[in-house]
Amino acid sequence: MPSVPLRTLFDQNILPNGAFLVSGSDETRVNWARLVAPEPASLNSAAEGEFIIVPLGTSENRKDADRDMTWIISKLAETRVRVLCIQGVVSVLAFEAAARYQMAVVYLPEDASAEKVERGIIRFLMERQSILEQRDQELQQELTRHVTSNHGLPQVVKTLANITRLPVFLHDARRLRLVYGLPDGESEKLLQWHQHYMMLQDSGLVAHFADNARPTRMDSSILESAQSLSIALHADNEVIGYLTALKTRTETDEFTHITLNRGAIVCGLLLSKLRANEATEKRSRSDWISSWLEGYSADDHMILARAEQTGYSAEQVYVIVVMRWTPGRNPKRPPKPIRPEQLTEHVKHEVSMRRISAIVGQHADRTILFLPLERAQHTGRMKQYAKSIC
Repeated sequence: MPSVPLRTLFDQNILPNGAFLVSGSDETRVNWARLVAPEPASLNSAAEGEFIIVPLGTSENRKDADRDMTWIISKLAETRVRVLCIQGVVSVLAFEAAARYQMAVVYLPEDASAEKVERGIIRFLMERQSILEQRDQELQQELTRHVTSNHGLPQVVKTLANITRLPVFLHDARRLRLVYGLPDGESEKLLQWHQHYMMLQDSGLVAHFADNARPTRMDSSILESAQSLSIALHADNEVIGYLTALKTRTETDEFTHITLNRGAIVCGLLLSKLRANEATEKRSRSDWISSWLEGYSADDHMILARAEQTGYSAEQVYVIVVMRWTPGRNPKRPPKPIRPEQLTEHVKHEVSMRRISAIVGQHADRTILFLPLERAQHTGRMKQYAKSIC
């Protein structure tokens, strides 16, 4: 059930005339309403986020009404209730107890029907939930259409911006801005947004990069800063990017959180696919050695063409060095494992730094090194090269 700030119940006239907030914050959130009797069993059934209504008229048989009210507040605080609606006279002791437990207290006129107030709040929250579910369904259909139509990230981010009516940005895990979208609107306003946000540093755009960011009260997976709301994109238990909605209004609604969550799933899938395609293209462009070892004779002409782009010559004689990481022999101090990709990158770096003429590739968990051999007696020098690189 969605939660709403207490002030929304006043703004939408859900509470009757004469009801007002006597202490606490009107930002306290409410997700249900419950009418309870001032008895232990009834009070213990209250839950966090509920708008608890206690008609004091039912406790007239108690000798000390002030102490009874303090006791009621303390019992509700144990169940993490933060909103109490009292029908009747509220004493100073009750105010002090509510302030001590940071509880918002709403006064309900004695001529108001507590049952109608309870039903009115529940009806309002359920109707709100129904609207959110309908909008969520439409959002999912729209995002699914983008995925099935093979639309790219710019179109998806633009759709999210139009739905939230907020500027939306997408960054990768390296904090580089990939795409952004502005909601459709007046051209002058869009121009102001564009000029303003393009001047901001990315550390000011993404809540995950801000020092003062904190999880939102609606969704702990979304971080909020003074500038934005952002959610991390995950793939294979790894953060691959961040989806951000810039705040152009003081408060964002529940549907903005829903949109960010749904958008994060779709953007995560598209970004993962994009990364996989880029990795495949990179391998196909540069690592011809793996293709050569796995290929068939029919591919020789294509592989040779790719090999020549990296400096390979069919007329040249090469010494081929095969490297693979293995754990050390000391069981008391086992080294940290090195992934094959890390070893290959290390070898490429060493070859470049030492200005060794060599071709480096990778096949499975092995790094392959082609060293050009000018003369047969230079094989010893090739061994020294290989040892120096490792």
